[in-house]
Amino acid sequence: MKKPQRTMFAAAAGLLITAVTAHPATASICPPALGQPDAITYVVPDVQAARQQVERGTGAVFTSLQRTVTLTVSGQRTAQPVMLTASVYDPPQGPALELVQVSSPGSGAWSGDGRGHVALSYSVADVRRYASELRRAGLRQIATGEDIAIWRGAGGVTIRLDEHLPAAAPPVTSAAPINLGAPVSIALYPCDPAALTAQLTRALSLSWRSTDTYQLPWTLADGSAVSPSSTSTTSQTGLPYVTVANASSHGFPGEDICGIDYLPSYLVYAASDVTAANAQLAGAGLQFIGTVPALITLHIGAGRVPIQVVHTSFAPQS
Repeated sequence: MKKPQRTMFAAAAGLLITAVTAHPATASICPPALGQPDAITYVVPDVQAARQQVERGTGAVFTSLQRTVTLTVSGQRTAQPVMLTASVYDPPQGPALELVQVSSPGSGAWSGDGRGHVALSYSVADVRRYASELRRAGLRQIATGEDIAIWRGAGGVTIRLDEHLPAAAPPVTSAAPINLGAPVSIALYPCDPAALTAQLTRALSLSWRSTDTYQLPWTLADGSAVSPSSTSTTSQTGLPYVTVANASSHGFPGEDICGIDYLPSYLVYAASDVTAANAQLAGAGLQFIGTVPALITLHIGAGRVPIQVVHTSFAPQS
């Protein structure tokens, strides 16, 4: 994957997709397809607490960045400054990972509520260029600024266009015994998977693989055993891959559930030793949710940052 040039960073409530395009004077009629996200962003109440756990649990090493944007929220007449404090992990390949703290109460679409809101973030050059495409895909604009536009769609999915995505320092060697690298996938669990898949197809020009159905033996944190049926579809290309699954396949104790304005998710990492990765995440202080022994493990960290580690044989492949 070719890494985009970035300068600042992205954040949002719900699910965000961030984008930047060419100046209108040189832009073609149809903008380039957004495709796979350039960054995956989580809005958290305490960026330092979230960063510490993710670094210790995954081996990522973050860079601190700060930015103030001026944003007009839908339904309001006046713009307001919004301070964004971010920690960014920007690997050589794969998506950047951003943890963002928003220090502007009442900023509408930007406010985090502690539920682990995720954003698919795209680097583009002119936020106005995608407006018609996103409207045709059925999204509505909920906030706008000089170089930022935020859109919301099916199941709480939020698409944010931003002309300044982060340029973090080159990654350094992790102190964690296991370095999981960049997420291979972002897994989304909407109440209506068909509606979200259709909208992401129109908005991002994603194409999808055939549907997979699993019934796996989960052991949950309280020791109980469950085997819910899981139906999912994954984008044809990555990194990261985008997976949309039925919400009823999760909803385990400790997880958040889907709603009109909330889209549950998991950052998905691949590892050859899931048991060792599980121990590292637990040692970093993340909350254990459940496991399919040696195949999948689920944890949720500070700020409700959700992490799923799957065996390399179970991860999406090109």
